[in-house]
Amino acid sequence: MAGFLYYFGDMVNAPTEKLLKEMKLDHLAGVNFSQVGYPGSGQMAAAGVICAAAQSSLCPGGTEPKVGYYPENQVWQQVNDRLWIGWEKENPPGPADLARIERRWGHEVKMGDGGIWAVPPERYLPDQLVLNDNDEVDRAPMAQFDGVKKLTMKLRSDFCGQIKAQAQGEEWPPPEMTEAEQLRVGNFFLGLNYRVGRVEANVLKLWNDQSLRKSLEAILDWPGIVAMVKEKNDQKKK
Repeated sequence: MAGFLYYFGDMVNAPTEKLLKEMKLDHLAGVNFSQVGYPGSGQMAAAGVICAAAQSSLCPGGTEPKVGYYPENQVWQQVNDRLWIGWEKENPPGPADLARIERRWGHEVKMGDGGIWAVPPERYLPDQLVLNDNDEVDRAPMAQFDGVKKLTMKLRSDFCGQIKAQAQGEEWPPPEMTEAEQLRVGNFFLGLNYRVGRVEANVLKLWNDQSLRKSLEAILDWPGIVAMVKEKNDQKKK
């Protein structure tokens, strides 16, 4: 397997962080790119540049694709007028190819591509700590995590409501979160451990009803809670 290729039209160098943000590729910020020029003679009409995460940005076990335009060995898919994403036909990207060098521990989830991906719990997102005048610690979400923490609170509320309703034999209450918000949260937490965002997740078909549900449970650390309760119950039986 090997990582993704990215074509950027009307460019001669690797994309800036500003352009990555415009293309909804923020998760690639800070990546070292290998690049070659593209003359504009194939599927992508305009001249530009083809990039891939360089080996220096990959974890052991990850493979850098052959960077360039080789249509007989590659698949290319248009994202917008200036962006195409590609991969090697015989070596589609897997979790090892997209894993970040610095990762958080995560629950293992089988995603729509058949691969096993590590989805980190929300509790591992750091808070900002301030020691106030009363020698007490005030906690607040760090700015970059504020939005996703608010969404995770809605997710937790929905999940608790479903568990309570199920225990009482009632219908599940209407969810606070939309399905689009659930996918946004899923992409965010997956992106903490992998160079994956909306574009890559869609191409790899990572999300289905089961993988999304399991990932949301992982974000809430539900498997850890279940294991802890089981351990306590087992201890009581001794």
